[in-house]
Amino acid sequence: MVRILDGKSLADAVRAKVKGRVAAMEAKPGLAVILVGDDPASHLYVGLKEKACADAGIRFEKKLYPAGTSEEVLLADIAALNARSDMDGILVQLPLPSQDADRIVAATPRDREQMIDLYDAPTRKINIIPPGVDLNLFRPIPIEIAKEYV
Repeated sequence: MVRILDGKSLADAVRAKVKGRVAAMEAKPGLAVILVGDDPASHLYVGLKEKACADAGIRFEKKLYPAGTSEEVLLADIAALNARSDMDGILVQLPLPSQDADRIVAATPRDREQMIDLYDAPTRKINIIPPGVDLNLFRPIPIEIAKEYV
């Protein structure tokens, strides 16, 4: 028997569930997106993320940077976002024009160490799936490497 999976219906159900959960929250979650350069596809994807956040009631902040922005500027701005209590997630839209994506993305996870402690995970065997990594391009970063960038 063949069963056709309806991805749109599933996506709609997930979005409705998220919207309901966000509506019940006292403090609305916040998401920041770092977008470097002028790649049309990246701008489209970020626009779709912005619309999805608006539909779900999630605060959205887009940070636009010219293609030649230094890694130091990006890292400093990510550190400032990490320090904000109103930001619950930070995404770096890939690809980056010339910056070291692994270094930049590794700086984004808020409370990574607390998450590892919460799950009592052995750090020698854990891989981190950094926020902002497109699942189509997923490459886990071993925690030992990620710590070098934070």
